[in-house]
Amino acid sequence: MPNRKSLYRAMEILPLLLVVVLVFSAICLANSKEIVLRYDGQEKVVTTILEDPRSILEESGVKVGKEDRILISPANAEKKTMEVIELKRALPVTIEKYGVSKKFYTGKATVGEALDALAINYEGKTVYPAVDTPITSDLEIHILGRFDELHEEEQPIEPPVEFVDNLEKPYGENKVLEPGVPGKMKVTRKTTLKDGLFQTHIISKTVLEEPRRELVERGMARSIETSRGRMRYNKVMTMEITAYTLGEGSGTGRTSIGLVPYEGIVAVDPRVIPYYTKLYIPGYGIAMAGDTGGAIRGNRLDVFMHDWHRAIQWGRRTLDVYILE
Repeated sequence: MPNRKSLYRAMEILPLLLVVVLVFSAICLANSKEIVLRYDGQEKVVTTILEDPRSILEESGVKVGKEDRILISPANAEKKTMEVIELKRALPVTIEKYGVSKKFYTGKATVGEALDALAINYEGKTVYPAVDTPITSDLEIHILGRFDELHEEEQPIEPPVEFVDNLEKPYGENKVLEPGVPGKMKVTRKTTLKDGLFQTHIISKTVLEEPRRELVERGMARSIETSRGRMRYNKVMTMEITAYTLGEGSGTGRTSIGLVPYEGIVAVDPRVIPYYTKLYIPGYGIAMAGDTGGAIRGNRLDVFMHDWHRAIQWGRRTLDVYILE
């Protein structure tokens, strides 16, 4: 057991330690400040006694890359705004000089600043885009050589077309409701001498004016969307539809009109649907009336399929069949 002297000494020191802790806490509290951190699309407020922006970010669990850029907006007492530390991530850029391209990451604001930071000499050279151009992700920077030339030209941008379907207007009859206006685009080409030959390629496209869409009313009456596009039809008939294969029945291996059966041939009652009539059958596709059968009477169809299992899976269906023009 500790003796009484040790116990008394500990009791004397304890208040002093408590005072030290309280004084230290008061100093930290007096020197602490609230700061807004913005990074990776997030924003949060932290309280810290640190002064170095990088340390403040890392203290908050934010990893700062070597080429990342830190922007600081001081606090404003009059506007009652807090200090803001914003982290701008380094962006990938490609720098091409004398025909050699290399990818870098930079946190600098402009092309000139990025080239300076990377110690790339461009003195007396033409730089494209210009040195005061803001850095954007995947920007291509070209430092032109002695035999390099830039050519710029404007090209039109075709306006997009938006359709409004009118189910009452005959198919194929269209009416422009709002005429479109073409846009403008600046195309920059670079001509360079390589292996004794001049070669030209596009290095940038810049939209100068966005095109304005064209609004068109489109007649869609009596039409159906098929695998071959939208097609017109004369009428719709509700039919009972089954499927058959080449091995069924005791036929000659040819259809009633002398064709070798293929998927797209259907058996019909020619008194209801004449031979050679083109049809659209949902779930089967575009077909032609080219066969018949003893059980095919009235509003019945038999669709040909090569695969017996598919024919069984088809079963018996009642569908609207479109008689195409």
